[in-house]
Amino acid sequence: MTLLKQLKENKGTVSSALGKQLATEVLAGNRDILSEAIKLINYDDMNVRSGSAKIIEKIAEISPELVANHLSDLTKCMKYEEAQTRWMVLHIAGLCAELQPGISRDFFNEAVKYLNKKYGTVLNDRAITYFGYMGAVSKKDCKNSFPYLIQSFKLHPNRITRIFESFERMIDILDKEQKKTLLKFAEKYKADKMQSNSRWAKKILRTMNH
Repeated sequence: MTLLKQLKENKGTVSSALGKQLATEVLAGNRDILSEAIKLINYDDMNVRSGSAKIIEKIAEISPELVANHLSDLTKCMKYEEAQTRWMVLHIAGLCAELQPGISRDFFNEAVKYLNKKYGTVLNDRAITYFGYMGAVSKKDCKNSFPYLIQSFKLHPNRITRIFESFERMIDILDKEQKKTLLKFAEKYKADKMQSNSRWAKKILRTMNH
């Protein structure tokens, strides 16, 4: 069965199982699936687009170097109507930021937009994750991403662990003032009643004091 037919029949919500299975085949050496997914991510069917995005995302999580050279083919995906494709592509842009910083920066304004609560938790989450990856690329990228992650503490109090996870990626290039600001938030959350928030805050404090 062709990839197009598999994705067309995979109607409704995105099947993570299919995406993972096909990504595993690519990682095992079947690069043809990746080439086809790159083409189909711009197909005129949202199930096919989002299914292709899932395959590419799963590959990028393990081997971003296989996907990075195709990142420019994904920029137009941020205009598609279905949120699934957009949030997966934004995640891919973050995962490939170190390898393709120039193209990954093209997604920055979209990430800023998707911090708005009206776009829903998953797009909010992917924007936060993107800023962590993008901010870790250089001092300038860190300076650009930092204020949006700080703003996220207030905007998205249910995503504290994700915010700290993004900051952890950037710690090595934070300047003195940025570290001071982050320390305040880590101190604030180290005794938080949510254990996951507390664990992450303590992890940040240990890393920064190491």
